[in-house]
Amino acid sequence: MEKKKRYSFRNMKRWQKTKFLTVFFSYFAVAFVFLTFACSVLIDSNLERDREWADDIEQDPEIIAEAQERGANATKVLCGTYIENVKELSVKNSYWKADGIVWFKWEGDPSLDMANNFRIYKGTISKTSMVRDYHENGLNYQMVRFEVTILKNFAAATFPIDTHDMHLYIESSYPVEKVMMSADTENSGLNTHLSVMGYDVIKYRMSEYYMQYDSTRGDPTLDKPEMSAEVNTSFEIERNGLGLYLKCFIALFGTSLWMLIVLFVNSYHEVDALSLIPAALFGAVSNIMVGANLMPDVMDTGLVEFVNIWGIITILGVAQTVIQVNRVRKKYDSREFAQYLGKFMFYTIVPMTVLGHILMPLICIVRL
Repeated sequence: MEKKKRYSFRNMKRWQKTKFLTVFFSYFAVAFVFLTFACSVLIDSNLERDREWADDIEQDPEIIAEAQERGANATKVLCGTYIENVKELSVKNSYWKADGIVWFKWEGDPSLDMANNFRIYKGTISKTSMVRDYHENGLNYQMVRFEVTILKNFAAATFPIDTHDMHLYIESSYPVEKVMMSADTENSGLNTHLSVMGYDVIKYRMSEYYMQYDSTRGDPTLDKPEMSAEVNTSFEIERNGLGLYLKCFIALFGTSLWMLIVLFVNSYHEVDALSLIPAALFGAVSNIMVGANLMPDVMDTGLVEFVNIWGIITILGVAQTVIQVNRVRKKYDSREFAQYLGKFMFYTIVPMTVLGHILMPLICIVRL
């Protein structure tokens, strides 16, 4: 009995090879180019985040030198902070709320009132209360409890597997000619049980900064713009799990899995399931709104868009394959070629789909 020859690309007719290559490369080229682009954007976002943390304590040496020169005779004030709790954090509305303690310690000039002469950069202090006000033997100490709302444009390119740098800038209302602040790094810190909704604290530090204003604001008493000293408390938070990620995309994952099942039964069992594809596409597009409702209205394109587009590419790849397989069976009556084309595309689309859904979130999780 003669053994049946295995069907392969070499056995195809010219029109079959053309159709096969058209179907394969029209999917693979789009998928490969998009996945490469998406991964490069996410990698750049990760690297930019790490650069921002590293560059945060760097300042123009000329500004530092000018501040030290202008503040040579100023009162030296030691400033420390202790953040007790982050009460609220909203990536969508671009703010976070915290409560904590700030203290000031200096020698000489008891007339200084640091407790009532500080502000928080990009922050609105909603409540303050004096905890300690000590002035004896030339030593002055003031401790203030505060609650503040700070505006922040969260970098959401990797949302919902996001990492953010949080900054609390305590700025003196006095110019550097009168007060030079330095960070009390020895006694400052974060509550060991600090709770940030959905995030873990992974880094912390304090640094000193000088604010150089760009104009005198028309003040007739100034011959050059003011400079003030700041103490910056910084900490970095990262998403503490994949719960929100699954919430954003679980419907999309289900839709993608259903499409792969459609392609399988179409290729192996010759079932025409083309009518199921439009509903799946609608479901994938609708899923975009889940993540969009949690993010700012204006933001850079990132993980949420990329994962949703990847799901749409999967659906369109399946749709194209099913249409072509059905066409080959009905118009050309070539069941063997149709089955080969369907199976080959099934084993192409499945690993590509899985690869994308693993690679994109993995880039956001791994510290580069």
